[in-house]
Amino acid sequence: MTKQEIIVTVCVEKDGRGFYAYAPALKGLHIGGSTEEEVLENTKDGIILYLESLVNYREPFPEGPNFKIQKYNAPRVKEISVPWPSQITLGNNSKTSRQKKSYVH
Repeated sequence: MTKQEIIVTVCVEKDGRGFYAYAPALKGLHIGGSTEEEVLENTKDGIILYLESLVNYREPFPEGPNFKIQKYNAPRVKEISVPWPSQITLGNNSKTSRQKKSYVH
């Protein structure tokens, strides 16, 4: 069996003194916690239990942009933010700027 990773979009909100999380793709999954870290850990456990329940009752996994199944070793997509305009574009002549300029094509 090929190992896979399931990626679920989770929304976390401040709720009074604690935090509240839900997963739009997993109807009925609502989780609480005292801190953001705690609610995220609780949500991981909740997602696993939710998926195990689907398997036990032979229900299909959800489909859509908020639920993805990815094989291990598949390329991961990351979003990277960079300042713009950059120091290179602005004409900064520092040594670091000149070194980085050689990588820009």
